[in-house]
Amino acid sequence: MRRIRFAGVLIVALLLAVVAPVAPADATKKGRTFTSEVDFGTCVELSTGTVVALSELQARIPDTVSALSLTEQGTVFPGSDDLGILITRTLDCESITVTRNGRTRTQHDRHIAHVGTPVDTSVLPASPFSNDGVNGADFNNYILGYYSDSSTYLRAMRSAGISNVSRAHIDMVDQTVGDCLVDRTATVRPYRGRDNYGFTASGVVPDASCEDPVVPFIANWWSVNDGAASILSNNIPGQGAIFIDPSETVITIEPGRRSNLGDIFGAATATADAFGVIGFIPDTAGTDMVITQAGAVTGS
Repeated sequence: MRRIRFAGVLIVALLLAVVAPVAPADATKKGRTFTSEVDFGTCVELSTGTVVALSELQARIPDTVSALSLTEQGTVFPGSDDLGILITRTLDCESITVTRNGRTRTQHDRHIAHVGTPVDTSVLPASPFSNDGVNGADFNNYILGYYSDSSTYLRAMRSAGISNVSRAHIDMVDQTVGDCLVDRTATVRPYRGRDNYGFTASGVVPDASCEDPVVPFIANWWSVNDGAASILSNNIPGQGAIFIDPSETVITIEPGRRSNLGDIFGAATATADAFGVIGFIPDTAGTDMVITQAGAVTGS
């Protein structure tokens, strides 16, 4: 029953309506901006949430930012104060287009993967996209590791001060096993060992491209260095999204070689027991993400 409760909490959060964003923060130095706008082509997504020790998550993020416990996320039971959620997300995109300093570059057939955990945003600055005029979002997560095989996308993140960014070999393979049903395997192998949260996630899952892309979401991924917050802020007008019941659909996450995930899981493999989201994000005109230096962390 706990697994169902975990999934229910996140499903309700993701279905919150999207409202108009605030203007993105403008980070400049000597006339150059470190803010980038990103437009994604059609993307296929596999996201999971796994319940782990809160202490393992907090140890990997700055003390000024607090990882949220299950209790703080609305799932309460004996011991929930000491547990948090580790998120792994992989996207296979037809293209990634980045615009910065008046220059636009598109790379085709690229991938993204990120690992993180939900955090308290009360100390964080305003985000480019929000649903409350500040930094409220369907997801506000801290970045433990953020990976891509797009050099343009990686440069945009690094220029904005995003930490734990690395080039990686990322692949997503689908094998059709039924009507709107695929056997999906996502593999993430970072090139740099110190930023290694690599993994393989796999399972027989629904094909979200069979769904109408009507589920919007705002998601902010945060990074903090020396008291200043940088952000990847997403505003997706609609996606085909299928929220799976982890007790019925098994997605296994296996840490890669020398991956820090092995320490967090405390095991050679783990099973997504908080949530699973199978997504299909169609190509739409306009900006899907703003990458920028958002401002100071309160109290830093």
